[in-house]
Amino acid sequence: MKAQGSDFSKLKLRYYSEDYRGVHAAQPIKSGETILYVPLPLIITLEMAFRSPIGKLMYEMGLRQRLISPKHSFLGTYLLQEKRKEQTPFAEYLDILPKSLRDFPIFFTEEEKALLEGSPFLSQIHEKIEDIKADYNLICKEVPEYSQFTIQEYSEVRMIVSSRIFGITVNGVKTDGFVPYADMLNHKRPRQTTWYYSDEREGFIIEACDDIDRGAQVYDSYGKKCNSRFFLNYGFINLNNDANEVPLIVNLDPEDPGFDIKLKLINENRPFMKFRVVDNLDEKVMTEFLSWVRYVEFRGDLAKLYLAKNEALAEAQKKRNHVH
Repeated sequence: MKAQGSDFSKLKLRYYSEDYRGVHAAQPIKSGETILYVPLPLIITLEMAFRSPIGKLMYEMGLRQRLISPKHSFLGTYLLQEKRKEQTPFAEYLDILPKSLRDFPIFFTEEEKALLEGSPFLSQIHEKIEDIKADYNLICKEVPEYSQFTIQEYSEVRMIVSSRIFGITVNGVKTDGFVPYADMLNHKRPRQTTWYYSDEREGFIIEACDDIDRGAQVYDSYGKKCNSRFFLNYGFINLNNDANEVPLIVNLDPEDPGFDIKLKLINENRPFMKFRVVDNLDEKVMTEFLSWVRYVEFRGDLAKLYLAKNEALAEAQKKRNHVH
């Protein structure tokens, strides 16, 4: 990185255990200071993945539009190919990537999963595993060369991608990529730093948003996310997280005499709605959730509601026709 123009002189890595490390200030840092600069040639971008031998075949088969997680699959495939090469300019970067992913729930043992019994998070783990399998099977079907990589290798690299990439815009093109050193910063909110890609400097930049004392840990913010997302995609949880959610599915009652009319009123083929409930009643999702619950429990004159809806739709159509 130093040889190719990177600047991380204000930072230093510190290991807390074999698998746990963080970034600390090597000197006092002032708000607004650039604390990391990484030039573009050191960033592994989605476009590089598209141009790689297997990535190109995947792209030609239209998998960018057909995969459940296309950017994760393409970037992960790039890493898998580079790992198989005898020589690669990214050898040092590949070498510092996690060797063990046991903190990620999709790799938990059955005994560890049993500790989550009763939690809605357990179904999210199984859903993630099935999504990864589905993408892997589709790629192998369309690009037979892909079978050289095992499902275990693919699963591991998918989690490396989901926990480390940055979304950036390079010369007006939105992309995603791996940025060495930048992906070493741990998470904390509110954010202590900000990052972006600079076309002028042709590189990725992290700036301090606050003064940081010498020796203090330097954090990035991974965003406002529920602990289920942190746990699933990063392998950790955040205590006192104000963004926690609970996934709920609320069904219409099939024994409700107005079941058929209610289904027609919402123009849906499925008699249920999914929500991610939070503890703040001012959030939009809670308004939608409570509205749906009232609708599900309503036992009044649905025929009048149905007629009123049709009349409203007819009136709206008349106005549109009049405008045209």
